[in-house]
This record gives sequence, structure tokens and C-alpha cells, in this order.
Amino acid sequence: MKLKLKLWLNGGVLFFTIAVVVLYLHFGNSDSWLELSWVDTNIREHGIQGILIFLVLCAFTTGIGIPRQILSSLAGYAFGATLGTVWALTGSILGSMLGFFFARFFAREALNIRFGKRLDKLNKVISQAPFLMIFIIRCMPMTMNVLTNLLGGVIKIKPRIFFSASALGYLPQTLIFAILGSGMRVNPILRTSVSLVLFLMSSGLGVYLYNKYKKKLLINDNISQE
Repeated sequence: MKLKLKLWLNGGVLFFTIAVVVLYLHFGNSDSWLELSWVDTNIREHGIQGILIFLVLCAFTTGIGIPRQILSSLAGYAFGATLGTVWALTGSILGSMLGFFFARFFAREALNIRFGKRLDKLNKVISQAPFLMIFIIRCMPMTMNVLTNLLGGVIKIKPRIFFSASALGYLPQTLIFAILGSGMRVNPILRTSVSLVLFLMSSGLGVYLYNKYKKKLLINDNISQE
């Protein structure tokens, strides 16, 4: 299967999987943090306290590998599309910081042993255009978010560049899934349709950039597949 087609298929699977999760949240009956009843009780319309609870939840869950798109959908439901995007993006960056600084201060030696010379090659690639390379990785429909955070903490890149590029790369999908989540309260068909169109556009941008710089990013792919 050609790489370009595979990326599109992965993106489509991601969108429809999250859409199914959103529907489950809307009609589910359990009391976990994924349920809308829990969000209503603890986050939605709870002011600063609700925002802080969401930020802690988002940072921790995305930091350990829960898809940030799910948290973006919950943020869209709780805060609306605009503020949901703001708080989901903030929480996702906080989660990214957890992995980045954990690797930089506590796991550098272990990761260097695990990936060896491949990290040196990745350093050379990132150093050529650090902001652009991280931005492209974050734009992709499906990437290993936790691994990217950990490797980012090991390679020679300034935190402000890593996090600013991550934030910009996160933004399109964060907005898309916040819109999708906000549709659980108003205009679900319209907002789901808008989300799908925006997701396809965002995925198209990611695939285009990936193909343009795939020779450089191939090193990162090889690392992530190990």
C-alpha cells in the first residue's frame, strides 16, 4: 500500500473512531470521566475550578497516551468550540511538557541506550529546521504523540521551539474535534459535517508536508516502528 494512501486511511479511521466515541459519550450510561454526565457535574459551567480540573485531566491523560482528540471533543462539549480549543490546546501542551521534561531530566540515558545512533541522525534532521520538522510531525493525522514528546526531550532542541511548533501543529485537529464535541449540544449534523471537511483539509496539509519532507522524516518513522 502506498504511503500516501495509508496516511489518508489512517486519518479517516482516526476521525470516525473519535466520532463513534463522541456518540458513545452522548448516549452512554456509565460514570467515568469520559461520560458527559461526569463532565456536566465536574467541569461544565464550573468556572475556574472546572477549567483547572480539565487542564489537569487533559495534561495527565494525553501525557500517558490517551488521544488528545478525545479530550478536544470533551472540551468542545464543556466549553464550546472556541474556548474548548483554547483549553484543550493548553492541556495538550502541558501533557507534552510532562513527557518532554521527564525524558530530558530523568530518562535521557535510557532512551539513548534504546535508540542509539538513530537519535544522532534524528538530531541532524531536526537541527536543519527544528520548528518546521516538529510542526510537520504534529500535523500528521496519526503520530506517536508520547514517543515524540520523549524523543523531543532527548534531542538537541530548545523547549520553546518544541512547544511552540507542537502547539501550532496541534491547533487544526484540536479545533476540529472541539467543533465536533460542541455539536453534541447544538447542530450536531452541521458541526459534524464541518468537522469532517476541516479534518480532510488538515489531513491533506499534513500529507502534503509529509511527502515534501518524507526523506528527512523517514528516520523518525523508523524509530517509531521499533
